[in-house]
Amino acid sequence: MTQSLSQLRQRPHLSNSQINQILNLCSLQFYYERVAKLPKPFVSNSLVFGTCVHKVLEHYYQWIQRGEQPDVDSHIEMFSELWKKANNEQNIKFGAKTSFESLADTGRNVVKCFIDNADPKEKVLSVSQAFCVPVHAPDGSVVELPLVGEFDLVVVNAG
Repeated sequence: MTQSLSQLRQRPHLSNSQINQILNLCSLQFYYERVAKLPKPFVSNSLVFGTCVHKVLEHYYQWIQRGEQPDVDSHIEMFSELWKKANNEQNIKFGAKTSFESLADTGRNVVKCFIDNADPKEKVLSVSQAFCVPVHAPDGSVVELPLVGEFDLVVVNAG
């Protein structure tokens, strides 16, 4: 039986984000967010924007995988609704050159451009495929916590 990402995340694990945060970004940030679990005062607009676009494209490829013809307008509307909901539920920090509406327009354009230019020859094998793999230390031993993550999309094109 294949487990979903949310099921795999219920047990102790490592993620690419955790590893990247502690090794490449900031170990203090790792501590505040993941150990002390301090609340964040805001969420960056780019994180929320990317999450909304990701959800729309996930939905789009699920349609493709089922052999259905995706409707561009419904996916553009889906982005608008997700963006509006996120703005109502989260304290999003906008930059000097961004606003809710400017990013709403950008998001609708991104979704339209992506769908209009998606390769119709691609065969979708999997959408949001979760994985759980052991991590090996340099000495060959297995680290206690497995790496848990998700492949956004697996396709085949021309073999």
